[in-house]
This record gives sequence, C-alpha cells and structure tokens, in this order.
Amino acid sequence: MAIEFQCETCNTTLRVSDEHAGKRAKCPKCQAVNRIQAGVPTSPAGSQAPGGIQSPPLSPGSGAAKGAYFDGDSPGASQSQALSNPYAASSVSAMGEYNQPHRGGMVLTLGILALVCNFLFVPGIMAWILGRSDIKAMDAGRMDPEGRGMTTAGMVLGIIGTVLPLIFIALYFVFIVIVFVFIGVGGVGR
Repeated sequence: MAIEFQCETCNTTLRVSDEHAGKRAKCPKCQAVNRIQAGVPTSPAGSQAPGGIQSPPLSPGSGAAKGAYFDGDSPGASQSQALSNPYAASSVSAMGEYNQPHRGGMVLTLGILALVCNFLFVPGIMAWILGRSDIKAMDAGRMDPEGRGMTTAGMVLGIIGTVLPLIFIALYFVFIVIVFVFIGVGGVGR
C-alpha cells in the first residue's frame, strides 16, 4: 500500500509507503521537504479514481509519479531503496516534533559577542559555523525551523564580526608598509 500526495512546492505527484504517514520526505524534483499526510492509500495493483479513471500500478521508477526520498538518501536513489531503508525515514515524529530544537538564541548571542568583544575571533567563528550547520539542519527537516531568523542574524553578525577586524588588520599592515617605504625613500635622498 502507498500514499499518494502532491509536492507543496512544485505539485509533483509523489508516492510513498503508508508506513511513512506523518513524517517528512524530500521531493526528488525540487528538493522541498513535504509532510506526508495520512490519507487514503493507493493500492499497489492500481486504483479507481473518483472519476472512474484507473491509476497506474506502483513500481519503482515509474514515469507517472516519482517517489519521494527521505533524509540520507540521494536524489538519484530509486523509490524502492528510499522506502526500504528504515533509517532514512524523516526526522519528524508523528506528533510533529523535531529531533533537535533550534539554537537561534545561542547563535545570535555569539554573533553579538563577535561585534562587541570578539576575543581571538572565537565567538564570531563559532556563530558562523553553528549558524551554517543549523540552517542546513533546518533545511533538511532535522531541526525546528522557528529559529531560522535568529540563526541567520547571528551567523551574519558572526561573519561581520570576524571578517571586518581581519580587513582592518590587513589595512593596518598595508599602511605600515607604505609608511616604511616612504620613510625609507625620503631618508635615502637626503
């Protein structure tokens, strides 16, 4: 038995095994993460639609509808591989809770520290790295996406707090080199 549903982004018809109801799966066409609604399953031998039109039977790689793949599977994986891998199931439980809560507050705090007192660039680099990994986890559906705004803001502040001082340090050394060149040139001519 399988569940047939539409991708929320590109409206591609997707089919997955009914055991994945309530979980999340990626669309192989547009990579959007969709919630699999528990609905009327489609029979594997073909089913009768309300208008009397029979849908084609399910088969891996059928041209009529492409199957969704789950986190950990590659977009090129076949539908049978995606459905047979119990560890590739979505990271969202049937209750809609994510495996990881967001760390937006921590990333934002590190980003602000990067601007205020970026001691040895540690807060800025940590905000940059944590923010980037958290946004990837949110995109994959493993982390609560409610903290995306704070995470993005903290990551941007971390980048600014790390890159801006490096630019100032580089400009300072360029200035020192220019001063020594002009002093050296001016002192030789006298």
